[in-house]
Amino acid sequence: MTTNGLFIFVFSAGLLSLATSCGSSKDQTAYIYPQPQPQQQEQQIQQPQNVIVQQPTKQKREVDECITLANTEDENKYRAYGTATSFQESYALQNAEANAVTAMVQRMETAVEGARQFYNKDANANAKKMTEGDAQGIITQYIVGLCKNYRVIKTNLYDLSDGSIQCYVCIEMRNTKDEFLNTVGNALTKDEVIAIDYDKERFMDSIKKGLEDYKKSRTE
Repeated sequence: MTTNGLFIFVFSAGLLSLATSCGSSKDQTAYIYPQPQPQQQEQQIQQPQNVIVQQPTKQKREVDECITLANTEDENKYRAYGTATSFQESYALQNAEANAVTAMVQRMETAVEGARQFYNKDANANAKKMTEGDAQGIITQYIVGLCKNYRVIKTNLYDLSDGSIQCYVCIEMRNTKDEFLNTVGNALTKDEVIAIDYDKERFMDSIKKGLEDYKKSRTE
């Protein structure tokens, strides 16, 4: 082999060796397992900023004068109030007054009926032995008649945003409390709803207590 041929052979062998080495390096790089990447930095939890908590505002509620008058009734007169709403003032007034009378009747009926049941149960006396329905009917008849004798002592009207009118009415019985109690006691004795020989003072005290308890239960 000539000198030139030998040089060419050596040079070619060197190129082949270099190519093989590079290929081998590439192959090794291709099969290297991926190294674990550093975890992404956790998002920083934002600390809650100082939140200013607003205290709820408050506004004093105005109680209608008719309610106040009814709840602070005169020592000698029973009172009640009623309210109604209508687009016509006359209807609002009429219905409010009617509701006041109804409230008065309910209060009186509840107190008188409670006192009658308590007394008759305690005294074990009912001369006529009438049914509960008959007794309650007589009581209602007298109470309604007595509650018709009233006067209006206060009226308030309010114009509402929808164009309607709201009315409050406070009524007061013309008879004194003692007159009312005496009339009821005499009437129930006459019709023998309670025993003729009943303890009148005790019966009246029971009605008084019932009326006060009823008023407290409605204002609490």
